[in-house]
Amino acid sequence: MKTSSFITTQKPLGLSHLFSRTITAMATIATLWLALAGDFAHAVPTIGGPRDPAPPRPLPIAGDNLGYFSVRPDLRKCASPMCGGVFVQRVNHLTTRCADGKIRPECYVAGVSLETLNLPTDQEDSVQVRVKNGTVLMKGHLTVKPFSPLNTPGLFEATEVWLAATDARPSGTFFRTLDTGLVCIAAPCLSFQEYKLNSFGQNEIAGVDLSLVGAGEEQLDSAHETLRSDEGILVAGQHKVVSGPAGEASALVASQFYLPVHAGKPEK
Repeated sequence: MKTSSFITTQKPLGLSHLFSRTITAMATIATLWLALAGDFAHAVPTIGGPRDPAPPRPLPIAGDNLGYFSVRPDLRKCASPMCGGVFVQRVNHLTTRCADGKIRPECYVAGVSLETLNLPTDQEDSVQVRVKNGTVLMKGHLTVKPFSPLNTPGLFEATEVWLAATDARPSGTFFRTLDTGLVCIAAPCLSFQEYKLNSFGQNEIAGVDLSLVGAGEEQLDSAHETLRSDEGILVAGQHKVVSGPAGEASALVASQFYLPVHAGKPEK
């Protein structure tokens, strides 16, 4: 009996066929990876997804809170410009760098420029009277005119002016405060934000009490309206603890508050 064997041979794979099979394999791996990734995404819910509430809206951030100064009238009797200006001091700090570069508790300036505020003449005159009386807070910087003689008093260039509600002397710490609009079901509610002036400190508080300042009804109405704006109001005061069904929280009690000066808008 004859035996026979049947032997098959295969031709070597061509480059084009090998490339096609490689692409097919890669596509298969990618499909499997996407499927596994989809299963993992469904297995682990993410914040803000359909199973979780949306994250809360960030609290509004007020503008730059640096560069604020209090003002004190100069009552000395001597010739201008060495006398007759005002003294300025960085709020919430014990020292101030003056126009000559020296560090002092406060700095004398021969005048205050309101040019950048673009106020009408009558309004600028009115604000300058308040500056002379020291019943303002100002944002700006001290400077010396170019080519001024040695020891020439500096000037203060104001970019913002805030008018005090009354003539009462402020006490405590100076803050920018605003109403965030947060509504709670129980008090105390941390619906106000405070920003310490000339600092990066900020905090949530349960309220701003303006009742001890002695301001008139029109000023108080304007203050509460401005509290709800992006710039808020400036307040000097101290904290107290308030309590309610939701526990205890800190609130700010004002010794003085300040409203912003805007061109063409009458002062309260």
